[in-house]
Amino acid sequence: MLTKQQTIMCIEEMERMFPMAHCELEHRNTFELLVAVVLSAQCTDVLVNRVTASLFEKYHRPEDYLDVSVEELMDDIRSIGLYKNKAKNNPRLIA
Repeated sequence: MLTKQQTIMCIEEMERMFPMAHCELEHRNTFELLVAVVLSAQCTDVLVNRVTASLFEKYHRPEDYLDVSVEELMDDIRSIGLYKNKAKNNPRLIA
């Protein structure tokens, strides 16, 4: 595991090497980014952005994911690969 100083050095070096880098996953806050990253496994960013557009309109807060059944969340993300596992594991990020 990297120390705090090593982590800072790595980030600074990556910023120097890739000054124009940006995240392709659309998000408004760090929680939405976390959800998008989890959904992006074995999937294109374009498809994730399409699904999260409606997902983030339906679920505004982390608690909203806890209030929905796994089956409903599966329906919401069905077009994404591995959607069953992702729907089951997504609420575990919050709990």
